Amino acid sequence: MPTHRFIPSLLAVCCLCIGCAGDGERTDSASDSLAVEESGDPAGAARHPCELLTAEEVAAVHGGPVEARRGDDDEAYRSTCIYAPRGSEWEVMWLTVHWRGGREEWDTQQTGRAIGTRMMSTEGEDVDSITQPDPLAGIGDAAYYGGILPSLVLKGDVLLEFMMPLLRDDRQHFPVLAQKAVSRL
Repeated sequence: MPTHRFIPSLLAVCCLCIGCAGDGERTDSASDSLAVEESGDPAGAARHPCELLTAEEVAAVHGGPVEARRGDDDEAYRSTCIYAPRGSEWEVMWLTVHWRGGREEWDTQQTGRAIGTRMMSTEGEDVDSITQPDPLAGIGDAAYYGGILPSLVLKGDVLLEFMMPLLRDDRQHFPVLAQKAVSRL
């Protein structure tokens, strides 16, 4: 397959993975949030990904100053921390935490990857040579370096999703950052 036809197919795989990684079925998020707070469920605690990895820790592996900003997520279910160089709109990386339903989200993402891989493989492409997936042992219950796709860590029913588009040597730094984040859950 010519390269110019491969790029749209790869984008379709990425969209499929992201689309399959939706929030799942929810009823009333306000009442669900209240129920979590009343139950004392630690997954519903007022935690944020910016507390799992500091700007200084990301800056140390990035090689320059980085600010941590909160994303606009529903923090009861999912929240995001965006790490960007000071004064820049370019994002070095972002960490999204699925506080509940992480195991289901993990399964959904893995299914999306498998479907995308099968779709691309039927056209004679070696998808793994592009996405560079790498399962990792010893981090959480399961961990997966995603290459150009999200890298994932599952711990109990909490899923950490790392996107590292501008982080230098992300394959090398992902296990270190992931282990730090998991240790603070």
